[in-house]
Amino acid sequence: MQEVNVFVETTAKRPGEQDARYIAILEMKTPKGAVTLQREGELHGTKNNIELQALKMALERVKMRVSLNLYTDSEYIFNAFEQGLPEKWQKNGWKTAKNTPIANETEWREIQYLLNGKPFLVHIKQEHEYRNWMENELRRKGEMEHV
Repeated sequence: MQEVNVFVETTAKRPGEQDARYIAILEMKTPKGAVTLQREGELHGTKNNIELQALKMALERVKMRVSLNLYTDSEYIFNAFEQGLPEKWQKNGWKTAKNTPIANETEWREIQYLLNGKPFLVHIKQEHEYRNWMENELRRKGEMEHV
């Protein structure tokens, strides 16, 4: 099965409502070298919501059945997947164990739909070849907005 690496970075750094930028890179290795797709934009929401939106935007570009490696700095996303929470929420009607609505239900539903049937691993805070470029690009574009 073909493997796709998904790298997501955002400028969302504090809790609470905010505007933030994101960059997502999808990379597929081929015999001729890496093929990449880039997606970027501006989002509004809480830190966790922005990180989920950015991941969703990246996953929307994956049209084939592939194995995914998801690279994120989001402890929220990593911990949810590590604990199997999206599957538990889905089985429980998108409610927590205490039968209360989950936060960011729409985004989690969409991500689960986009991941459906695709094997994936989530990697947190790992260095990768795009990290410095992505961080610099986010910083540069943020500075350009104030010119």
